[in-house]
Amino acid sequence: EDLEVQNVYAQLLQQVQQLQRMGQAVPPSQLKALFRQEMSRVLVLKQTAVCDEFDIDYDCWEEATWEFLQDDAHPGVLQAVTQLQKFWEHATDEPVTGWRPGQAAQEEEALLTAERVLEVAARYFDAHAQAFAELVQQYQADGRDTTEAATQQALQRDFGAAMSQQDAGEAALEMEDVSMKCFEKSVAAHQNNPVVGRALGMMQMKQQQDIQNAMAMVD
Repeated sequence: EDLEVQNVYAQLLQQVQQLQRMGQAVPPSQLKALFRQEMSRVLVLKQTAVCDEFDIDYDCWEEATWEFLQDDAHPGVLQAVTQLQKFWEHATDEPVTGWRPGQAAQEEEALLTAERVLEVAARYFDAHAQAFAELVQQYQADGRDTTEAATQQALQRDFGAAMSQQDAGEAALEMEDVSMKCFEKSVAAHQNNPVVGRALGMMQMKQQQDIQNAMAMVD
């Protein structure tokens, strides 16, 4: 279930990146809504298929899942739920990581200043570019030609899937003691600041250029 949602996210992310390379901007709120809509659709379809295949009731399945998380006897369930929650929060901006039934909503973090946003964003984008370059090196070590269109599409897909499981950018934010949610909300709060907008735009362009350079580089 998680893998199929990740594939949808990777495909949507690739489409958005193509639009950005063409100079078309996608508002963050619209992007989050799109991710939420498409991933919800895939989840419902997959959940229905699983219930039909194993002849189980969804409510019973959900109840059993939460019961398995009440102790440490089922680490695989905890890992799967946590991974999906983190991925969902990253893609949709809904604060669900660590949530359990009956739990109160998490308190909001203080937003970053414009200067701090740019400082953290530089590390975020650099971390993504570096992670992509490392994936390219793995492809090349396996003898795959990263200048071919099909290979580049596979790179984008695998990169999206990898980042949904362990986001290099999010790890860079954690080193700065900033959550992904706080970072994204802070960027949105300063979106009308022309200095922030220009700087973030340049960072995104640099990241895309670094990615293109990595794929064009042949050992």
